[in-house]
Amino acid sequence: MTQDVDKLCLTLAAITTKVIIAPFQIGYYTYKTYFVTGWLGLGAIYGMFTVGSIVNKYIMSPIVKFVMKVEKCEGDFRFKHLQVRVSAESIAFHVSGTVESCKTNRMLDVLVRAQQRLFNRQ
Repeated sequence: MTQDVDKLCLTLAAITTKVIIAPFQIGYYTYKTYFVTGWLGLGAIYGMFTVGSIVNKYIMSPIVKFVMKVEKCEGDFRFKHLQVRVSAESIAFHVSGTVESCKTNRMLDVLVRAQQRLFNRQ
């Protein structure tokens, strides 16, 4: 949970500064482009941006699914790890350490495979 909150705060901090600064940068560079190249240069720049955004959407869509799968697997593994830590005494009394070890290793294998697929796609 603390890792998720930390990641959320860092992401919000990065996004907030970009959202505040971006309109001023866009306006400044639009003015400079128009001043140097006129309407043709300005249209070319915004056309290139539009085409690039559309291409990027189609390229990145499959990778987003893999990122979500990795995040889900990481959460499942964290939950299993917590479950083992909380139930360590019960696991020891029931002599089920090998069973829990196999379950945990299986979840770790799923997580590693998901991360490998994401890495290969990227």
